[in-house]
Amino acid sequence: MKLSSVKLTGKREDNGEWIEGDLIRKGSRFGGSYHYIYVDGDFDEEAKEYLVDASTVELVVGNKLYKQK
Repeated sequence: MKLSSVKLTGKREDNGEWIEGDLIRKGSRFGGSYHYIYVDGDFDEEAKEYLVDASTVELVVGNKLYKQK
């Protein structure tokens, strides 16, 4: 299995759309943490990161989905 076949999905906070990419967790100086999905850009687009609902983040390995318990 290649590492590139491991991705995460999550539901965007702004519009509820499901996206797939790499997970980034950022902490705040006030004690909270935020979860972002980083999406690589295509040839004509830049890479972007989207704030996602942490309770919707799921692991995808190949084509198999692993849900949180």
